[in-house]
Amino acid sequence: MSTNLILTLARQVNSKVEQNHISELSGGFSSQAYKVDVAGEPFVLLVQREGAVSQSNYGHTYVVLTLLQRHGFTHAPQPLWLKDDHAALAISFYEGIASDAFDFEQTGINSEQLAIAVMDSLLDAAEVAMDEYKQLAAELNVTPLPVKTPGKAAAEYGTEWLQIVTQSCPDPDIVAWLEPRVQCSVAMAEQFGNNKSLFGHGDPSNPNILLGADGSFMLIDWDSARFQTTGPEFYVAYTTHLTDFMKPYRQTLIAHVAHRLNIPEEELTSRVHEFRRFTEVFDVNWAAMMMAKVSTGEITGDVSHFRAIALERMRIYEQSFEQ
Repeated sequence: MSTNLILTLARQVNSKVEQNHISELSGGFSSQAYKVDVAGEPFVLLVQREGAVSQSNYGHTYVVLTLLQRHGFTHAPQPLWLKDDHAALAISFYEGIASDAFDFEQTGINSEQLAIAVMDSLLDAAEVAMDEYKQLAAELNVTPLPVKTPGKAAAEYGTEWLQIVTQSCPDPDIVAWLEPRVQCSVAMAEQFGNNKSLFGHGDPSNPNILLGADGSFMLIDWDSARFQTTGPEFYVAYTTHLTDFMKPYRQTLIAHVAHRLNIPEEELTSRVHEFRRFTEVFDVNWAAMMMAKVSTGEITGDVSHFRAIALERMRIYEQSFEQ
């Protein structure tokens, strides 16, 4: 990406930015992140990658972060600037470490207490109302994301993704493992999603939870946040499957959430178990789809990396549901 372009964009946020103030951070398949630090006042610049397979939804992210800020939510970056065409976004910088790389022993942070705090923050974010989301989106000329139901998720993950997998995944054993289990998960979709639509972070996993040495934390990557009809079982099931430091505390988190929301613990336990059985096979499907996209040259990457993820998640699924 052109250094002149990055400098020009960064100066839209702070006119004093010079090239030596900009450093590259990790990026995804669709965007690249840069840290811009002028006189000890850093911010993050997110820029759409040229020729990206998918488009970053920065307009939606700006709306979400603005609403969270208005609600006094302290565990999300502050929105600073949005490019007119929504191809770049500036947000506040947080000095943290991804949760899967954080050293709890060295810092002395209590991981159980932190897991509960993160869960509470995810539930607090649900205070954003759909009407205010739609109103601000309209003001900023942003197309609101539709409510995500388990049926819609199953159609995307179980149909679109599986089609890519069956056509191009280079590992026939993984494909054979997936096909019947994905079909089972898709069939389960009808029993979920009877709850009121609630707003929430769409991907509270390891890389999107940054931890500070003082026990603080920040939830980043709100690009996929949206309203969804699944209830608190989504957060408990998702975080205790894909977020390493929260995994050991599944039942503790269930008890905490049940108490906070006045839900019988046994009922929530059952819902979390069934929701995990519904969703975790799609994690294998995602890894297999990435294998397929790498093998066909649609994206760059290492097939063996995604194969290792698929095999590990297959092992976890079998251990949990096929004993």
